[in-house]
Amino acid sequence: MSALFSLNFYTKNMKKLSAYLFLILFSFSISSFADDIRDLEIEGISVGNSLLDYFSEKVINDHLMDYDYKDKEFSTAEFLKTDFNYELYDIVIVNFKANDKNYIIYAVGGVIDYNKNINECYEKKDEIEKEIGSLLSNAKKEEDHKVRTKDPNAEFMSYVWYFTKEGDRVSIECYDFKPKNTYNSPDQLRIGILEYEFVNWLMTKAY
Repeated sequence: MSALFSLNFYTKNMKKLSAYLFLILFSFSISSFADDIRDLEIEGISVGNSLLDYFSEKVINDHLMDYDYKDKEFSTAEFLKTDFNYELYDIVIVNFKANDKNYIIYAVGGVIDYNKNINECYEKKDEIEKEIGSLLSNAKKEEDHKVRTKDPNAEFMSYVWYFTKEGDRVSIECYDFKPKNTYNSPDQLRIGILEYEFVNWLMTKAY
């Protein structure tokens, strides 16, 4: 089974095919799906859709997070595996505009805890990178390993980012947290699918 499929991080177009066709097509580079992040999903959730397609407004509001962003254009909701029986991810994070009653999704991410086993995180990151690289064959790739982060709780961050020609981004990141940190957080794999407008907001306004 491919790493991408095992992470429940696959294209909607392929999901519509039979299981037989899925396994055949997935063995090849699928250029027709490349560079369109809206064809990617995390736990079935895609950028560009309404969050109301997945949750009621009450559930969304009950899971809003008060992140310490300087600018409040976007809101964040977090959904835990323990509450929603997710197959793989421990946390699913979704971003949408704060005043948008349609809750259109601009970014969706998944977090997997590795309980201080950072090497397992690196291995999974590498597996996913190969699959994403074949899907986003025309995207610009940027990567680095064991770089320092601005997070005082983390020792290092290793990442691979894919940028489409539209400026959208797919990120695959491992965070090696300090043994003693503020949130008692384990090492983590974080996968993000981010639309350009949200990426630009993070870079220029959020902090």
